[in-house]
Amino acid sequence: MWDWTAPPGGLPGGCVNTVDFKFILQPSLTPPRAPVPVVCGAAGTMKSNLKAGRLTDNLGRIGSIVSNRQFQFDGPPAQAGAIYTAGWGVCDDGALALGPSKIFWRCLSGTFYNLYDQNIAPQCEIIYLQVQRVVDTC
Repeated sequence: MWDWTAPPGGLPGGCVNTVDFKFILQPSLTPPRAPVPVVCGAAGTMKSNLKAGRLTDNLGRIGSIVSNRQFQFDGPPAQAGAIYTAGWGVCDDGALALGPSKIFWRCLSGTFYNLYDQNIAPQCEIIYLQVQRVVDTC
């Protein structure tokens, strides 16, 4: 059995736990800047939703930090042993936050990157996840 679990500390100032639009997440090495940009959504684009601190995608999967600290979408239900399944926010500068932090880590794994909420290895670097509002008609 799993539960909606958020990190301690609440969201940073200027962040909300619910938005009324679908969005994609764009990794960035520099902090995002307001306002949230608007992009055209292509067919097959994974879109996210945020309601009451719960992050889901267009397939209903739950955005979570799993036991190895990786950020991924699973289920429902969330993956067994998930650490955080709630506590997400969208900030006025366009960043995604988890609890009190807007910082994530990307770690090279072969030829691609995995995303984490902590630095787990020497090949990891700080990133930010830029929220980009998706519109279907451009």
